[in-house]
Formats: sequence, structure tokens, C-alpha cells
Amino acid sequence: MKRTMDDVLTILKLLFPLIQLHDPKVFEFLTKSGVFPAVATPWLLTWLAHNLEKFSDVARVFDLFLVSPPCM
Repeated sequence: MKRTMDDVLTILKLLFPLIQLHDPKVFEFLTKSGVFPAVATPWLLTWLAHNLEKFSDVARVFDLFLVSPPCM
């Protein structure tokens, strides 16, 4: 964590272009809805832990992110 959310917002700005490449229809829907990429902030900050039901899955995700390069 840092003093501001600037780094997080920079990362989140990459989200929509990636969605556009992967699924143009979802990208179009998100664009029309006017939602800001910050909607994904909870997933980024908690590494999806609140979406996973089994502790073993949460532990596996945390292990992956902790031992991987920052771009992971």
C-alpha cells in the first residue's frame, strides 16, 4: 500500500483494453454503462480472496502472488 491510489488506478486503466481484446461485447457493455475500472479495486486489493470459498484456494492464490514477479 502507498499513500495514494495512483498506482492502483494506473493498473486498473489496463483492465478495459484487456477486456476489449478478450471480449468486445463485454467491453462495449462496460463502456456504455459508464462504469469506471475502479469497480475491480476490491478484487485487486484482496487478490480475489473474498470470491473464493475454500481456504486452500485462497492460500494458493496468495502463494502465487507472493512468490511471483510484480507483474503477476
